[in-house]
Amino acid sequence: MNSVEIISLDGRWTLIQEEKKIKIPATVPGSVFTDLLQNHIIEDPFYGDNESRLSWIYDSPWTFERNFILTGDFLVKNVITLRFLGIDTIAEIFLNDIYIGKTENMFLLYEFNVKKFLRIGKNNLRVVLHSPTKVAKQFYKQSEYKLKNFYYVPGVPFIRKAQYSFGWDIGPKLPDIGIWRSVELIGFNSLRISYIYPTSTVEFNKKPPDIIFNQKIEDKRPLSATLTIEVEVTGNLTVLNPIKYEIETQLIENEKVLLTQKSRLEQSKIILKYVISNPKLWWTNDLGEPHLYKLNVFLRDGIEIIDSSSQNIGIRDLRLIQNPDQYGKSFYFLLNGVPLYAKGANWVPIDTFIPRGKKNNTYQRDLRSFAEIKCNMLRVWGGGIYEEDIFYDLCDELGILVWQDFMFAGSVYPPYEWFFENIKKEIVYNIKRLRSHPSLALWCGNNEIEWYFDFELQNSEIKEEDRELFKEKYIDLFENLIPKLIKEHDSIRSYWPSSPSNGSITQESGFLKSASQEKGTTHYYGVWHYKQPIEKYREKLPRFLSEFGMMSFPSMKTIRAYCPSDQLNINSPVMEYHNPDKKGRNRKVIKYIKNRFKFSDNLDDQVILSQLAQGDGLSYGIRYWRRNRKNYRNMGSLYWQANESYPGVNWGTIDYFGRWKASHYLIKRVFNPIILSIEEKEHYLNIWLINDFKEAKECEISLKFWDTKSNLLYSKVISVKCPACSSKIINSIELDKFEHLSRGIDDKILFYNIKTIISEKIIVHYDFCLLKAPKTYKLIDPLLDFTIVKVVIEKSDLAIVEIDVISEYIAFYVHVKSRNFDFIASDNYFSLEPNKKRRIKLSIFNSKKVHINELKKIIYKEFELNSLYDLNFSF
Repeated sequence: MNSVEIISLDGRWTLIQEEKKIKIPATVPGSVFTDLLQNHIIEDPFYGDNESRLSWIYDSPWTFERNFILTGDFLVKNVITLRFLGIDTIAEIFLNDIYIGKTENMFLLYEFNVKKFLRIGKNNLRVVLHSPTKVAKQFYKQSEYKLKNFYYVPGVPFIRKAQYSFGWDIGPKLPDIGIWRSVELIGFNSLRISYIYPTSTVEFNKKPPDIIFNQKIEDKRPLSATLTIEVEVTGNLTVLNPIKYEIETQLIENEKVLLTQKSRLEQSKIILKYVISNPKLWWTNDLGEPHLYKLNVFLRDGIEIIDSSSQNIGIRDLRLIQNPDQYGKSFYFLLNGVPLYAKGANWVPIDTFIPRGKKNNTYQRDLRSFAEIKCNMLRVWGGGIYEEDIFYDLCDELGILVWQDFMFAGSVYPPYEWFFENIKKEIVYNIKRLRSHPSLALWCGNNEIEWYFDFELQNSEIKEEDRELFKEKYIDLFENLIPKLIKEHDSIRSYWPSSPSNGSITQESGFLKSASQEKGTTHYYGVWHYKQPIEKYREKLPRFLSEFGMMSFPSMKTIRAYCPSDQLNINSPVMEYHNPDKKGRNRKVIKYIKNRFKFSDNLDDQVILSQLAQGDGLSYGIRYWRRNRKNYRNMGSLYWQANESYPGVNWGTIDYFGRWKASHYLIKRVFNPIILSIEEKEHYLNIWLINDFKEAKECEISLKFWDTKSNLLYSKVISVKCPACSSKIINSIELDKFEHLSRGIDDKILFYNIKTIISEKIIVHYDFCLLKAPKTYKLIDPLLDFTIVKVVIEKSDLAIVEIDVISEYIAFYVHVKSRNFDFIASDNYFSLEPNKKRRIKLSIFNSKKVHINELKKIIYKEFELNSLYDLNFSF
């Protein structure tokens, strides 16, 4: 057989640490930490302060070893390579006791030609991994430049390893060691497929797609698309013969072959083209369907298929628009001719120990939680990793664009040629690996290096006479090398040098003066790090905000998983220890709770209040920035951060175990494609209607002002047609004209709903607006109650339950809670008008397989309704 054959070497290995006399079963892909935990040699690193006693692990060398059996049928292949898709990080590799090579980059695939070292029967593979901290210190001592990372760890910038693992304000210092991605043997006789690179250009009925200011967006439609497929092969290229080898491609939709094409293979790269009439385009989830076609590619030797590959592809036109305008220069993404307001967050690694998170289906769990709230963009942060294939596959499927940082963060990097050669391989490999995904929106050079460049030079004690060298090397890397490689390997995508950044470093932009409000991208942490109130958000109006954030506690169930019962106090040593933000720790969380809410002395209440403070603050800013999409003044809000890699006080709106915080529900409402935003003036309120849909929408809007005694003060229904991708004032309320409102709005709450038609269904979006801090409102017991309407048991561990929630009096932040059951609600932490019923769907997990009637009894017993009144807030 001439076909390519792959033998997986994943699975059972042996982990060895000779000095400690450790020899235990191990799993690949995996981690030294998780193997030690699995074999009961260490306790959970996340429990209590266990982390502080585990430095011996990352300060030690480790060996992974396994035996495997090969038959003669495999060994007759002309070429056999050993491929490591990811080793973390510094290692030597031995096959049958023969040294075959080394690794020095966590982000790079390593492949070794090993045919001559293999034998029939038993073979032995050994990977010797060095301590990352000791290697870093060795670089630090030997180099003339004493480089440190953002958190002052010596030598880290010399090592191409995830920066967060050495400690960040998202998690602990636990630099992992291990074979973190798959290992395989590949055998073939002549050629195999190495890369497939599909690109598309779309022909619209209106041209050009980036100049649409005087066109109706709804009138734009695709007439055709040209799909270009570049196929690259590798192997023994001397055997290339166009009579012998050919490439066949198939484009498939719904298991039906739409188009097929064959072409003789005359060189290592071949390009094939299709023209598709009336193509179905790929959209973000808030604008349409993220339609995917299937592409099959076959490499034939005569009639025999010797290699094949299959992947999903999307057809779309995506551009980064930067046009001079009245404010400076725009910064927004144009998707299929539609100006996209980017609503999203920053993505960090799924676990401190990444292989564990992948095994636990964390990608599916967390990404679906963001698709559920209509998040349309995630930024893969430069302090983490180039994500796993499943991350990008799911983003393709779920309609989430990816802003992709290269893995540089918070440091200046070595100015040496050997270092540049190492990262050049890394960059080319990851461009080629990720470029076929329709979700991939943008390449970005680094995280915050431009912004903090002077601090980073000072942090690494760079002498004054050497600063110009590091500036030149920064420009060489992020202004020359990386964009050159992108142009060569992925020319259809835009490149942005840093986040934040004003753009290319020129005299005009001003070197290292990022975070402009007039152009480029901005990070803003006046709120949180500098303890400013959330009202400061509305004094900032950048073109695109790629980071801003607030922290909160995880759920009580998560806290109990890491905190001993005698430490369940907001100021206890363990609770403080599990706050990786060293500046202020839990005092800062308490401050932001007290800014907006009455403080409770009950930990359960404090947890929820911290999440409400987080969601309240983030939503406050996002509503303001979204209403400024008019004239493209602001076109993106990506908060810090989406997910969490560590259980504790953190920045995510879903916690380490995937549990939705109160803030995630608040973000879900503010990410709705159609929302209201209230502009508060001295004597009146402007009501803004924001429509992110690509179609105009007929809307019926109900506005009602209530006081806390459940008196209706104002009611109005407005019918309005809101243009596509727009923001406009639809009503102004002059407070002096209404007796109850003219006395002040300290105890008033505005309820509103927006009724519109989406996909031929009437959809009602409910929301509310508190015009003052919640702590100023005098609340009475709302007398909440719920009834079960419907129960469906879908799986043994999932039940779908519909309930009707009602309150006799006005209720703020109504929420369903359960001590023992995990669930996701269709809505939660909402406010209710008096005697108004709201139907909520609960997806309840870990629900034992019981009869429906029994489950109803459990729900009435285990679930309860609370509101702000119950959070120790009554008077």
